[in-house]
Amino acid sequence: MKIPSSVRINGIDYPIEHVKSLNDGTSIAHGYADFVHNRIQLNPDTQGYEHMCVTLWHEILHVLINNAQIELPDEEQLVRALSGGIYQVLQDNGRRLFDIVPVEESAKEEKGGGEKHDS
Repeated sequence: MKIPSSVRINGIDYPIEHVKSLNDGTSIAHGYADFVHNRIQLNPDTQGYEHMCVTLWHEILHVLINNAQIELPDEEQLVRALSGGIYQVLQDNGRRLFDIVPVEESAKEEKGGGEKHDS
């Protein structure tokens, strides 16, 4: 999975910012969903790349729950469980779930080296 510069959630673009020493006001945080400024912040100092991908899904889920105005008794526990699961399902099944063209095939088509098809 790649971490994009922004992600669209419910029609709103949320920039993804890498913020070293990200703090939630009381302690160092791996990520933060800012509902006021519509942005997601990730802390590259506290986690490796794959964990940062899980953190991105974690924050996306917080945004979705907030936008749907769903009140959960233990939102954090649910988000923690789902974020890792969603990340792993997409990593393991991305080609099965989406029409993804391998990078090398995409590059050939852009250079004109792909197969030619008659219309």
